[in-house]
Amino acid sequence: GYVVVRYDVDADGRTVNARVVEAEPEDGFDAAALATVASWRFRPARGAQPRRVEGVQSRVQFSLGGGEAYRD
Repeated sequence: GYVVVRYDVDADGRTVNARVVEAEPEDGFDAAALATVASWRFRPARGAQPRRVEGVQSRVQFSLGGGEAYRD
């Protein structure tokens, strides 16, 4: 499944005002996607002044399996 999250980034690089704009399945991964986006931190481009950025959108993909990467 996936969740598309729209959010703003404040001048300190924190995500704020996160909201789900699309999800498949509906409500299946919303809470996990919002928690993931809330943990993200951004830095301004080299030489740029920190500023608020509005309307950033990211797709958070979820998949079952992949446990092979964690095997000993």
